[in-house]
Amino acid sequence: MANNSRQRIIVGFKVHNAVNVSENGEAIDPICYIKCQGFTSKTEVKKGKKGRVKFEHGDIFSNIFLSNDEFNQAYIEFDLAEARTWFQNVSIGSARIQLAQVRKRKGHQ
Repeated sequence: MANNSRQRIIVGFKVHNAVNVSENGEAIDPICYIKCQGFTSKTEVKKGKKGRVKFEHGDIFSNIFLSNDEFNQAYIEFDLAEARTWFQNVSIGSARIQLAQVRKRKGHQ
């Protein structure tokens, strides 16, 4: 992104799996929420998991417009939560990745 005019960027991602989702060894129903610049995606709820959870969920946020400065400060966020039927989901882990750092990685398309 050469200047500070707003340019369209496309953010694609895939959530493969999560490990050690239950701290106490009891089965939970995990779900992962992915957020970037006002766009949100989520995996399916996986029922009764204790250790490794295979999500295999991919999505594309294709209508994001950012200036160079905004891009350098933008993140994609992943939030792993315990899905609950009657109450609000409980976050059990999260991660943020800066988009500018992803672009700098070898093999980035």
